[in-house]
Amino acid sequence: MEIDSKFILLAISIVLLATAAAAETCTIIGTVFNEETGEELIGANVWLVDTGMGGASGLKGKFKIDNIPPGTYDVKVSYMGYGGKTITGLVTTAGDPVILNVSLLSEALEIPEIIVEAHRIMTSDVAVLANRKKAATICDGISSEQIARSPDGTSGDALKRVTGLSVREDKYVYIRGTTDRYNETALNGVRVTSADVKVDKKSFAFDQIAANQIESVVVVKTASPDLPGSFSGGMVQINTLDFPASRSLNIAYKSSRTPGTSDRTFLSSQGGSTDWLGIDDGTRSLPDIGVRNGDLDAVARALPNNWVTRPRNAIWNGSVNISYGDSYTLAGRDIGLLASLSYKSDLEINDVRYDSHQPENSFEGTRYRFNVLWGGLLKASFKPSSLHKVSLEGTFNPVAEERVVQSEGMDMHWTPKQRQSIEWEERGLFVGKLAGDHNF
Repeated sequence: MEIDSKFILLAISIVLLATAAAAETCTIIGTVFNEETGEELIGANVWLVDTGMGGASGLKGKFKIDNIPPGTYDVKVSYMGYGGKTITGLVTTAGDPVILNVSLLSEALEIPEIIVEAHRIMTSDVAVLANRKKAATICDGISSEQIARSPDGTSGDALKRVTGLSVREDKYVYIRGTTDRYNETALNGVRVTSADVKVDKKSFAFDQIAANQIESVVVVKTASPDLPGSFSGGMVQINTLDFPASRSLNIAYKSSRTPGTSDRTFLSSQGGSTDWLGIDDGTRSLPDIGVRNGDLDAVARALPNNWVTRPRNAIWNGSVNISYGDSYTLAGRDIGLLASLSYKSDLEINDVRYDSHQPENSFEGTRYRFNVLWGGLLKASFKPSSLHKVSLEGTFNPVAEERVVQSEGMDMHWTPKQRQSIEWEERGLFVGKLAGDHNF
């Protein structure tokens, strides 16, 4: 399937919209966490020495200091019950955000009891190792820091670095040799049900999530009471960022050649105008005639009897991925945006044989298979204050497959016959989530 010109226009539009003049000031963002446990510290003070500029860490221990003139600064971090730390000689340049993650050690002090309740995060390598050490189940994972040091382009590429896990066709997960049928996938805590047309397969378009949009990936390899009981192999938990560190735009295109298929004549049905999206435009809809009074014969007579195939050249398989992420400040409030779009299609030609173990009633022929898988991800986060956050996200994954089979042979009466079948299967999955994280 050729990549439609609409995708090229969309890519060019996003590039033009994402281009902006470089800012004259700098931003420092980062996380303050416990050096021993990897847990975040809420309410830690972070300020630039002798400048009057600074802030406090909020949810998940994150802090942000805006409008910093370019220069060299000393950054001091303190938190009650912990030893302070000063980072000297931090250089800031115009337009480029500086990421500063600070770990503090607790001190034995005579202070009243303080209870801090928060959610654990997995943004750093230290936090990932601490989680694996304390976990009651066998698990593995990678953090955003580790992903940033790798050339991975999508979440599927990053998952391949997890021990005992492999990803096939960018959508099927195999954990310790167990097929995808026995594994589960969760995106930001929401289970993603299979959208594959094959009912015994569980798939998710991992290539629709850019690697730089991932906060952490955890692969649980044994069951526990707090996890769904529908997996026996493993569960992949993908968590995306809420507020990207900087603006990013990624566009990737891949192409592959299938031996025995590419550059050959490919047969497909007449179909509709939106078949390339894996969505029927109504061409294959059942007629309403006779449905109300149960007249099935009337329905059968009204069915379109179009068995004419459309020949075309089987071009190379291809896929395109576009992702965008950025953080904004509106009236002093932080807004984060993540968006991605992926599209993949492939063609396949195979020889088939329908053998009844008898010379008669056996047929040989060719099967032409067209498969399309695409998806979109949109996530918006809003932080009205450092201790409150609201996020809204949605994913949409349509998938479709068409099979045209032409065969010939002898029927049970030794009469030469020609057969043709056209099958179309499509599914769509939409997952929406509205979540809030508050600390009082």
